[in-house]
Amino acid sequence: LIGTFGAAALTGLPRLGLIQLGFGFAFAVSIVGFALAPSMPLAIVMMGLFGAFQSSYMSLNSTMLMGNTDPRLYGRVLSVTLMTFAVQPIAALPLAWATDQMDPRTAVLIAGVLVAVALAAVSLVNPATRRAR
Repeated sequence: LIGTFGAAALTGLPRLGLIQLGFGFAFAVSIVGFALAPSMPLAIVMMGLFGAFQSSYMSLNSTMLMGNTDPRLYGRVLSVTLMTFAVQPIAALPLAWATDQMDPRTAVLIAGVLVAVALAAVSLVNPATRRAR
């Protein structure tokens, strides 16, 4: 809830794409922090941050997507957006496989780094992402 309300409070600001990228990188850093946490209390804090940043990123993504969609296409865009939630378990298969091949901390660490690399690639390849409203 904190992440969703935080994203909602920011929707009036310009350059939401840059804010969304910030939430994405914070999400990636929280994954890496969780993987490297030396104690259970710190791991719990990192999981809380992970949830808040993920929620903020996804909420802002949905807001920006629907806000930039022609109203006659809302149903189609929403159906494609909701399809991403349906395929998330399939996307988790590589992480599960990696966890079986190496220790879980290393697999989660690699996943966090891959999220950061993917976000950096998107922001470099498509600079309009940073200027999105």
